[in-house]
Amino acid sequence: MSQIEVESIYRQSIGCNSCFENPEFKVERGLIKTAQPRWIGRDYFSSRLKICVIAINPGNVGRGISDISSAEKFQKRILDFEQKKGTWEEVMSFIEGDMENWGKGRYEKFYFEKMKLEVNEVALMNMMLCSATPPGQRKNKYTKQTLKNCFKKNTKKLICALEPEVIILSGKLVQSEMKALALPLALPNSEIIDSFHYRPQNQNDWDRVDEDAERIGQYLKELKRNYD
Repeated sequence: MSQIEVESIYRQSIGCNSCFENPEFKVERGLIKTAQPRWIGRDYFSSRLKICVIAINPGNVGRGISDISSAEKFQKRILDFEQKKGTWEEVMSFIEGDMENWGKGRYEKFYFEKMKLEVNEVALMNMMLCSATPPGQRKNKYTKQTLKNCFKKNTKKLICALEPEVIILSGKLVQSEMKALALPLALPNSEIIDSFHYRPQNQNDWDRVDEDAERIGQYLKELKRNYD
């Protein structure tokens, strides 16, 4: 597969409204009203070891759930990309500048500082491509139903197109759902690594989680040597 094919799948997914049309799922859209592309490093497809991180679903961008201005800017770039008025690079540029806000800095610390992933060689994915909220509320929400629905309609195609040698599954929910949906069978040549979620709810767990990220980072460093 190629970068062009991944961009095409993302472009097709942007207009998907399946989870929000089904009353059984009981979710509404967040501030960003479309599926959200995630970061693909500019050197991902030429890297020695293609690594894809899969988390749950995106929240809002910017400084939090009330940052309407950042959400509007990102949505405009996404829609311009969908309509071929803007470029993939413009979407990636926004994400690159916004990553420092994800998880209040925990995302960058966990994956790039502790796990030592190379930002330009990694692909970041979410099992569910859209942010969502409970009806009438603003906090982020997802359910097993929405995760499965998006995986079957969109995410599986994206992951297969990325053809990673290594897939890092972030958190127990993603791990259990991805395996239940037979991701290993779809990508039999990909090594799957289970990881803690980058920002556990209990802050007392952060040191332990960071130590595990360092362990995974060391393993990946050794694995890369086999691809030289």
